[in-house]
Amino acid sequence: MTKKKLQQLISNKLPGNEVHKAFSPMRDFSMKKTNTREAAVAIHLKFINQEVHVILIKRTQYDGAHSQQIAFPGGKHDKTDTDLEYTARRESKEEVGIDIKKGTCIGQLSPVTIPVSYFRVTPFVFIHDEFPPLVVHKAFSPMRDFSMKKTNTREAAVAIHLKFINQEVHVILIKRTQYDGAHSQQIAFPGGKHDKTDTDLEYTARRESKEEVGIDIKKGTCIGQLSPVTIPVSYFRVTPFVFIHDEFPPLVKEAREVQEIICCRISDIDTFSKKTHQNVLAKPGITIKNVPGVSYKEHFIWGATALILHELNCLLKMS
Repeated sequence: MTKKKLQQLISNKLPGNEVHKAFSPMRDFSMKKTNTREAAVAIHLKFINQEVHVILIKRTQYDGAHSQQIAFPGGKHDKTDTDLEYTARRESKEEVGIDIKKGTCIGQLSPVTIPVSYFRVTPFVFIHDEFPPLVVHKAFSPMRDFSMKKTNTREAAVAIHLKFINQEVHVILIKRTQYDGAHSQQIAFPGGKHDKTDTDLEYTARRESKEEVGIDIKKGTCIGQLSPVTIPVSYFRVTPFVFIHDEFPPLVKEAREVQEIICCRISDIDTFSKKTHQNVLAKPGITIKNVPGVSYKEHFIWGATALILHELNCLLKMS
């Protein structure tokens, strides 16, 4: 499947009711348009190696007809919306963080009438070269508030140290020591807060790598950075930097901050095939239930580290 082929198919779509009856044989399709309220949903697609990827959401639990249902991002048409395509774009911005101007609309599918709520829903199809970071991050932090302003945060950086062995990508993680703080004993990338003496955030990532796992500041080629992640519990805005090594140097943990250094293959912590959920003890007396993450041996990778790891995985699978 290609973008051009998909666009051709959408422009020559089948009559909606004939197709829709396959999944709703008992539905009454005779409801008149005049009795309904207009709504729109967005079908956001991207192509990776001839595979089509799509974004869906699970609605929260509430006292309504669509509580906890799986859906496309979307909602009702507001009077201030210029048209239904704008409704789909606006709702995508509100629900999953996709900017209103992002994505090329290649057409729309047949409207679907929902008898229980009297909505007439028009689906619009948008093509993306890449999904925005917030969409990727929300896969591992569905309840996180992504609206925290940059001015309210403190800058920090982490280092993603990678090496290649027989087409396998290897990465360095650490397990933090137990201490009286928000990230006690969590799995993380080497990193920490930006100091005033640091020339920039890349230097912060390099300096912290030297301090925590013994990687010399000059070692590793920085090939870029991933999307910043804001951590509400500590008010840090963390920028991940990616470093490539021919070989990892001998690693030495800083005993005060690092309980264990973990070297593993990315395939062992693949966020697509290894994703699971666990209850997490966030702090004494506070347990967060059903947290998305990745299990590796006796470790559970969750929170900001899982968000960053998932974005890295998405990029690797595009290669």
